[in-house]
Amino acid sequence: MSWRLLLLIGLLVLTCQGMGDYLNLPAEEKGLPLNSAGLSANGGNRKEEGVGLSGGGNKGSREEQKGKESRRYQGKVLYGEPLSWEQVNKIFPKYTTILLTDLETGKQLEVERRGGTYHADIQPVTKADTTVLKEIYGGSWSWRRRAVVAEIGLKRLAASINGMPHGAGKLNNDFPGHFCIHFLGSRVHQSRKVDPAHQMMVWKAAGCPEKPFLEAGPEETINLALIALNQKDVALASLGLVCPFGEDLWLATQVWQDRLPSITLKRLTPVKPTGEARGTEKEPEKHNPSGKINTTEQMAQDNPNRRIYEITLTLQYPDGTVRRDKKGQLAVVKDLLREERWFVEGTGLKTLLEQ
Repeated sequence: MSWRLLLLIGLLVLTCQGMGDYLNLPAEEKGLPLNSAGLSANGGNRKEEGVGLSGGGNKGSREEQKGKESRRYQGKVLYGEPLSWEQVNKIFPKYTTILLTDLETGKQLEVERRGGTYHADIQPVTKADTTVLKEIYGGSWSWRRRAVVAEIGLKRLAASINGMPHGAGKLNNDFPGHFCIHFLGSRVHQSRKVDPAHQMMVWKAAGCPEKPFLEAGPEETINLALIALNQKDVALASLGLVCPFGEDLWLATQVWQDRLPSITLKRLTPVKPTGEARGTEKEPEKHNPSGKINTTEQMAQDNPNRRIYEITLTLQYPDGTVRRDKKGQLAVVKDLLREERWFVEGTGLKTLLEQ
């Protein structure tokens, strides 16, 4: 086995580290209620608009969480409870200071709520907190969503943040504006819609990253997998993918080398079986000496647990290449052995995403 292959395998293992503890959970711990998360909209690196902010305030109290030990992510960060935004909004008023812990890195910073109606608008408390936040995002501000655990009083809650300063900000912290934190069922201020990328990260912070996929239909499964890839989270995307050997490694290396494009789902159309496309009567079978299925229409018609979709993506690559549309096909299959849910066949993803 070559050293390159060993390196790629090691990379994929590191990327997927931390998911195994969820897959081994008993069924009742996987079945947390989805409530009003509403995972239906297309998610990406969209901007988020904040609402009015005002002057300083007092820090809220924090104590060590008591009681039974919670499960940990990668053995270091405690998962949070997926509490609804309606409940969080009552215990997290304006000018309250809380502690955030990034799930991936374990880095911590204090933030203060400065506003927000449908989610909370927050600012780092000090210049040192701003430095930590920028380190979490690899030295550059980004709209990318990240899973975090928010300690509010005695509660440890699952949440999601972006890392892009925007709007107003009044604290002396070297942070030019505020950024957003979302909880279960919270919404974007401008559109007043639930952001599915944030909701995926909330469930990840709760230790249940597979939750959004469990109840998703075939089209939503495609959408969720693309959302996770758009957040450069191959481990999360892999929960909705079945890839042949090599293509999962390709996705991991693209993320590692920062070569995966920004993805916008422009169009998704199911491919109709031959009979449906031409009416209720099916065409007579054509002579096929090989006996092999040679069209996607036939495959969709013959297997009710496999759906084919025509897909159009708008892609923007990190090297500044002009945005362009790419068309192709993706198949979604229902795995009857794994919770009877849908998975995207990764075979067509590489062709769609590579430059």
